[in-house]
Amino acid sequence: MAESESSIKKAVTVIHSAFTIAWLTFSTCMSGIMVIVFSLFNNRLIYWVAKFWAANLLFSAGIRVRTYGLDKLQKGEQYVFVANHQSVYDIPALYFTLPFRISFLTKKELYSIPFFGRVLYSSGNICIDRSNARKARESITSAVKRLKSQKASLVLFPEGTRSPDGKIGVFKSASFALALEARIKVVPIYISGSFQILRKNSLLVRPGTILCKIADPIEISNMRDITKSQLSERTRTVLVEMQEKRTHSNL
Repeated sequence: MAESESSIKKAVTVIHSAFTIAWLTFSTCMSGIMVIVFSLFNNRLIYWVAKFWAANLLFSAGIRVRTYGLDKLQKGEQYVFVANHQSVYDIPALYFTLPFRISFLTKKELYSIPFFGRVLYSSGNICIDRSNARKARESITSAVKRLKSQKASLVLFPEGTRSPDGKIGVFKSASFALALEARIKVVPIYISGSFQILRKNSLLVRPGTILCKIADPIEISNMRDITKSQLSERTRTVLVEMQEKRTHSNL
């Protein structure tokens, strides 16, 4: 009897995953087309396309998002949001929960993917070439100008990839140079729950709840001597402490 119930649960998970991934692909393509078209004449509409895309993906997958700490943010201000990365669903969760126009810092290789690369660029995301120090520096300077002109906030996943085990990995400090140059407040966001929903290198999507917990903003405008490595470590420490507190509360 137990084996039969287990087989049924596995079958339901597989069917749910197949539907969810198919809908994710279709919805992303349709939203991508809208983003490319709207970028030609009205960038403000892209914000609402992203919001709808995120809500659509989360709802269709049976995912709820709970957010804490939005009261720590001020409407109309710019931030550099720094989050741990557990799943591809982290991105729609942040689009859905943050009431700001946001851009993501993304690696250059993604822009070579047909159609997808164009959508990334049209969405206002920032491309960085990690293989070349000089070009990376130019990308950061260009990104600062673009963020200020668009009055957008930036999202960083400084681990560089999704966590293979749900734990917070080592941070790459290079991207923090952008926050230091722009002198924009850094806001750590701890994400949990998305790892159980869709793990790295897996196609099984399980319904669940994603928790986004926003920490106090780190004011860096008066930190003239802080380095990108120090800022990276300070931000990671905040997120690790939040993860440990979350883990212990579930014991």
